[in-house]
Amino acid sequence: MTLTARETAPTPDRTSRALYRSPWAWFASLVLLGALVGIAAGLYLFDGGASNVKRGRAAVSTGALSSWAATVGHPVYWAGPAHGFRYELTHTTDGRIYIRYLPAGVAVGSSAPDYLTVGTYPVKGALSIVRAIGSKNGGSLIKLTAGGWAAVDPDHPLSTYIAYPGVGYEVEVYDPSPGEARHLVTSGGVGPVGGGAAASVTPVKPTAASEPTQTSGQS
Repeated sequence: MTLTARETAPTPDRTSRALYRSPWAWFASLVLLGALVGIAAGLYLFDGGASNVKRGRAAVSTGALSSWAATVGHPVYWAGPAHGFRYELTHTTDGRIYIRYLPAGVAVGSSAPDYLTVGTYPVKGALSIVRAIGSKNGGSLIKLTAGGWAAVDPDHPLSTYIAYPGVGYEVEVYDPSPGEARHLVTSGGVGPVGGGAAASVTPVKPTAASEPTQTSGQS
C-alpha cells in the first residue's frame, strides 16, 4: 500500500500532544476540518483489498488493515477482531494512527466519543512519559512484559497508555465505559495488528509494587 511522505512528528510536550487528549477529540477536529476544506480530498475508503491508501480516514476490513499495517514500519496496535463491528482507520499527517470500532449503523467519521479506540503515536521518550502519567496523584502503573508499562491518568481515566523501552511509540486505549480500557490492557486484549512484534502487551500479573502507584496524600 502506498502512503504519502511522513512529516516530522511533534515533540511530546505535555500540553500540546495527543497523550492528554481522548482520541474522540481528534476525530471531532478531523470531521470539522473535512467540512471546511472538502473531506472528499482527504478521505479514502478501503474495499477490503485496496492497495493504494493515503492519509485520512477509512473503513477497513481485517485483511486490509493487516496488509496496510505491514507497510507502516512499526507496530500498529488494536484490540483484535470484534464481531459486528467495522474498523475505522485514521492516519494523521503527523503520524498518529487510530483504529476505532464502529457498531452497525454508525457512519465513518462520526464525531461521537462513544466507541473503543486504540491509538499508536510517535512519541520521543514514550516510556518515561507513560511512567510519569501513572505516577501522578491518583494515577496507577501496571507492569507489562518486555519491560513495558501501562498507566492510567487520573485526569483522563477512560484511557490507558502503554509504552516499551527503546520504542518511540506510545499506545492509547480509549473506551467510554469506565475501567474497560484498563481491563483490555491488563487482560492482554491489546496487541499489534498481525502480531509478531517484539514487544508484546501481554501483561505480568500486577503486584503491590506495580498497581496502583500513587503519590503521598492519597489513601
